[in-house]
Amino acid sequence: MFSVKETREYARRGAIEEWFQTFLTTVGDNPALSEGLKLQKRYWVGPVLIDVSQLHRCCGREPETEFVDSAEAGERHIERFRKLITDAQGPAPLPGFLG
Repeated sequence: MFSVKETREYARRGAIEEWFQTFLTTVGDNPALSEGLKLQKRYWVGPVLIDVSQLHRCCGREPETEFVDSAEAGERHIERFRKLITDAQGPAPLPGFLG
């Protein structure tokens, strides 16, 4: 579930958005982001391999982030992803999108 192999299969079918929406509304536990992403046309690509140094963090506990989380919410997110990685025997692809 939510493995690299599964993601590639969705990509082969041209269904990356479906994969990401399913992730957000199940184990990703972020239905608000799911609904927000549906408000305008998006262009989905992937999976792609990128250098993590190219990522820009937009959420966290720091007040300067665009989406500020409480310490408790941050810990819940970390624990949820830790469980996903452990249950899947490895990390799932990092969901992402181009707006």
